[in-house]
Amino acid sequence: MLELRNVTKKFNLTGSIEDERIALDNVSLQIKPGEFVTIIGGNGSGKSTTLNIISGVLKPDKGSVTLNDQDITRMKEYRRAAYFGRVFQDPMVGTAGEMSVLENLEIAYQRGRKHSPFIWGFKKADKEYFIEELKRFDLGLENRLGQKVGVMSGGQRQALTLLMATIRNRPTLKMMRRDYILFSQKDRVKAATEFDNELNTCKIILKDKVDKIKESALPKKVIRQKVCSIKKEYDLKIIGLKKQYTSELANLKSSTQKSKNKKTKHVELKKMLKSNLFEVKNERKVRVDDVKCATKRKIIEAKFEFDQAMHAKFDLTKQILLLDEHTAALDPKTAKKVLELTDKIVRENQMTTLMITHNMKDALTYGDRLIMFHSGHIILDVSGEKKAKLKVDDLLKLFDEADEKLINE
Repeated sequence: MLELRNVTKKFNLTGSIEDERIALDNVSLQIKPGEFVTIIGGNGSGKSTTLNIISGVLKPDKGSVTLNDQDITRMKEYRRAAYFGRVFQDPMVGTAGEMSVLENLEIAYQRGRKHSPFIWGFKKADKEYFIEELKRFDLGLENRLGQKVGVMSGGQRQALTLLMATIRNRPTLKMMRRDYILFSQKDRVKAATEFDNELNTCKIILKDKVDKIKESALPKKVIRQKVCSIKKEYDLKIIGLKKQYTSELANLKSSTQKSKNKKTKHVELKKMLKSNLFEVKNERKVRVDDVKCATKRKIIEAKFEFDQAMHAKFDLTKQILLLDEHTAALDPKTAKKVLELTDKIVRENQMTTLMITHNMKDALTYGDRLIMFHSGHIILDVSGEKKAKLKVDDLLKLFDEADEKLINE
């Protein structure tokens, strides 16, 4: 859970009360895991200041920020990057314009991890994952991985920034241990001991599984025999296809068809042969790999189960998404598409999300909860049926009443 407790933030602290501006005035706010919150309010009401304090850009003058009951008020911004993804109003802010789409995505994907200068940063599996994710935006970005981001349109850059903010590589065991000790609400020594004991137990179970898999593996001689048998079977199929092609070609040459028709038919036969050969060879490869890599695949599956078990128990830091008017600079069509994708990504991944918007219709359409800021205070906080019953006119009325109250004071 994310929580702000009695947070106050002032600007223009020159010593003169006239210059002083209170951006947040003793604000308290709790955000539950998986909650999608839309935030509205006039300019200078404290919306962006709230997000800046949560992400670590600003430090509060008073009050605290906690994540999973752990005080992160003084945690540096770069350290919080592992727990928060952010999209700004300006499409130019969230990406590196001189780097390619692939490079931007890879940097975002490895957020919060330590890197070795001696290991190549790009993996084929990562690239395939990025392509599949980019296809969802329907902006053709999956075909432009090598293109510099600086030459792309604002809508494309913002869509890319959204993906960069929401993708997250699975944390390593070392990262999980660090975060479990930090956020588990247990004594640090006890949390570290619990993690280490569970890890050692899982490693022993994994080793036993791997040993059993290796013991039950077929002898190399038997594997070679099976592979040879499969290859012979498919060699015969290939010979049969070639014979069929030769026979059909001979019949074509002896036929009374016109020369032009024969040529067309010949091309078709060639294409068919090529296609059939490709299918047969591909099928042969799959079957050979099944035999040769059966043991390896079982070991990978066992390791994956071990990884899943550790993540299910100890991965406490689900990423939180902060959206600061992320569609304000886009044209209506692109803005609608980005908003729909935002909602889809948030729902599918059950991401805790805070979205600032000036569009009151969007504030009512999206999210589970609506918060309205005014002059550094929260003047409206509704969810469920109460939010569903609200209309744009109701929000405008609240704005007017808040302004009138401020003038009277």
